[in-house]
Amino acid sequence: MASTSTLTLIVGTVALLAAAASLVDGAHFQGIIDWSRVRPLDEFPHIAARVDQLKKTQLDGGFEGPSMRIVGGSIATAGQIPYQVAVLSDLESGQALCGGVLLSNNFVLTAGVCVENTSGGVIVLGALNLQNEAEAGQ
Repeated sequence: MASTSTLTLIVGTVALLAAAASLVDGAHFQGIIDWSRVRPLDEFPHIAARVDQLKKTQLDGGFEGPSMRIVGGSIATAGQIPYQVAVLSDLESGQALCGGVLLSNNFVLTAGVCVENTSGGVIVLGALNLQNEAEAGQ
């Protein structure tokens, strides 16, 4: 039997996937979530068993948590990615740090959440160490 938090997570995930599938049809948006089709985890014993096994493995210490590194990635050398930028956004609670990519002399691409509800900010190019304000490129 799955716990309430696991059930909530699975139902939430299924609902999110159902929403995505029902809202996008090619380039058009349509439909809403049909909640009558969302089912609890208990109705999928083959999945519930895997979730229970995963939880047991985690509790036994046999599961390695997610890495903070990109899987299969490699360490970049200084100056290897000159179009990478730091996006420092000013928020009411302080400053947020995001990454971005320089698209042209006037445009940087970053995640929308990085600039949503901000009062300003700074884009830093060419810096290898954001802690060093004297470094060239800032």
